[in-house]
Amino acid sequence: DDVLELNRGLGKAMNLTGQLTLDLMYTASGDMVPIECNPRIHSAVCTLEGHQFIGAAYTDPEHVPSSNAEVVTSKPDTFRYWVMDQLFLMAGFWKPKNCFKLSLAEMATGTDAILCGDDPMPFLAMYLLQIPSLLALELLPGTPWLKVDFCIGKIVKEGGD
Repeated sequence: DDVLELNRGLGKAMNLTGQLTLDLMYTASGDMVPIECNPRIHSAVCTLEGHQFIGAAYTDPEHVPSSNAEVVTSKPDTFRYWVMDQLFLMAGFWKPKNCFKLSLAEMATGTDAILCGDDPMPFLAMYLLQIPSLLALELLPGTPWLKVDFCIGKIVKEGGD
């Protein structure tokens, strides 16, 4: 509820429309504060799969929820991860610095964020086309890089974006 109110208040105060993603954290005193704002769909959108109003929330500029039930939120028991990220962590390609390293047992309790049984193409395209293409563009000229961010489909370099 606090997160929803913070988003609503910020959007209203700044007269914002469209997509808004806030990254939040709690201070030592327990206050929730925004630390980053992005004008795009958040990678956690995968946790909203199946919500009745997700299509309207993302595509209909006239859509205004008429009740809290129409506000698109994730289910608390939804557990998604990027399988290739976890496999690369397990293989030791990079350290779990700012991410969670899951065990195989933990992975069995969730599902991949991209793979969907009725449409495997986004999963296949990301792992068989997009990521290999991005890697080739870095490896061929010998550009240094740190890791692959499977969550947003990019190559992470020293110093950030």
